[in-house]
Amino acid sequence: VKIVLLLVLFVVLLVLFGVVFPLAFDQHENQYFSESDLKRATNIEDLSTVEYIYDGIAEKDGQFLWAETVDYRVRYTASIKAYCDMTQIEFTKDDEAGVVTARLPQIQISAPVIDDNSLSFLPENANANIKDVLEICKEDAANDMDADSMRQEASSNLKDIVKGLTEPILGDEWKLEFEEPVPSGEAA
Repeated sequence: VKIVLLLVLFVVLLVLFGVVFPLAFDQHENQYFSESDLKRATNIEDLSTVEYIYDGIAEKDGQFLWAETVDYRVRYTASIKAYCDMTQIEFTKDDEAGVVTARLPQIQISAPVIDDNSLSFLPENANANIKDVLEICKEDAANDMDADSMRQEASSNLKDIVKGLTEPILGDEWKLEFEEPVPSGEAA
């Protein structure tokens, strides 16, 4: 009887210390997720990651007899956005290494949008067609912007956004890495 009682007590202690207590006090809960869970977390169609406000001065060139002249100058404000379609982010998961890789989409640069309330002319009484003025301003803003710098900043912001959106799912057990998109026209 003592042996049976000791054996039962041993089994109960083994179950308590081997199974029940570790499960009750487990601070590192196993989280199970799939690539589609990560994709749903980042499912934002057109996300503007960088917006530049550009103040510029465009010139309307003209000609007087044989000399090239400037007919007028126009001061303007334009906004240019760098954005991406986050639904194009692809995730791959390496369970053995504990790594999730996010393949980022291409960053797109919008055409400059001119704030037509910001236009001011020199000389003030310039005879200008508003359609021509807007075209000149858009061309000037597009020529002056640094698209590579915008793409780099937008890519950095995109990585921060993806980290923030996926961190609750990944927790501390998983490492998030990024794969840069292949530029258009280059082979994968």
